[in-house]
Amino acid sequence: SVFSETLYWTTRTFEANKKIQKKISLPFPLLPLGSSLVGLLMMLVSLLFLISSLAYYIFIKDFNFIFGFLNFIIFLTSILIVYFFALGIGFFTSILNAKYRDTKFTVRMVLSGIMYLTPVMYPIDKIPEAIHSIYFFINPLAAPVIACKYAITNNIENIPFNALIFSFIIAIIFVIAGLYFYMKNIKNGLVIN
Repeated sequence: SVFSETLYWTTRTFEANKKIQKKISLPFPLLPLGSSLVGLLMMLVSLLFLISSLAYYIFIKDFNFIFGFLNFIIFLTSILIVYFFALGIGFFTSILNAKYRDTKFTVRMVLSGIMYLTPVMYPIDKIPEAIHSIYFFINPLAAPVIACKYAITNNIENIPFNALIFSFIIAIIFVIAGLYFYMKNIKNGLVIN
């Protein structure tokens, strides 16, 4: 949800903010950054549903739920890694969408494919352990998703921390490269279709 919504709304930066661009002179990196916050807001709404469901099971069904400070830090770090990864790609796709309007539809289709490559619909145990390192290398979204799940289920000892660090590095590289690409195209006079 965080990745797909952040990427989708960042992709639509120029399309969704046409009126604002004409009235207010903002530093250009603020436009995609502001658009990307929609993904975080939607995640907060989903998080409220999760918290209310947990409250029901804890107080009504006497479910034993342990969520300590370390769980919270891992959960928050995982969300931020996914957000930065989506923001970095969004810098690229916002420029592409300004030039080619079909980019947002392509992004939606690619996102549905990425969902099946990331252990959202299935547990990581379904993938042979011998190829986990290759899997995490090919799909840097997998480690934060797994870390997020394991932080909530208090299964911290099984979090692939090396893969999580690799995902963080890749996310930062995408943000820097995406911002460079974005600023270069803005300075060269982006023509919005």
